[in-house]
Amino acid sequence: MKALWKLLRGNRMAMIGVTILGLFFLLAVAAPLLTSHEPDKRTGNPHEYPAFVVKAAKANPDGWIAENLATDRRTLAISKKADHILGTTRMGRDVWSQVAYGARVSLAVGFGAGITVCFLATVIGVSAGYFGGKIDDFLTAAMNIML
Repeated sequence: MKALWKLLRGNRMAMIGVTILGLFFLLAVAAPLLTSHEPDKRTGNPHEYPAFVVKAAKANPDGWIAENLATDRRTLAISKKADHILGTTRMGRDVWSQVAYGARVSLAVGFGAGITVCFLATVIGVSAGYFGGKIDDFLTAAMNIML
């Protein structure tokens, strides 16, 4: 384990990847603590701007954000509370909550696929080794084709 950690620490891009994966995993695990809204419930008006857009546009109404990001004054007006970090969808659902809870689903699918592949590869490999001969050749060829 120490050798693996030393190898990772020596590679800057690997450390960036591990950091991103760690943050993604932390987001998925702590989703209920990091979000204040349910991901599948309507918690705001449709198409509310993200909080940073509303605050920046109100602070500087003639600035770049107000001109380019907050072009629809009606939508900006209904976003007055600005308590949605990434805004809302057309259904009025909080985008940040959907991202956080979606990370859980993504990790579950990834781990589920990994476990399934490990199980199938073990069964096929053991079968090929046990039966040998033509069955081994067939299973090996089938796995090479699938890869």
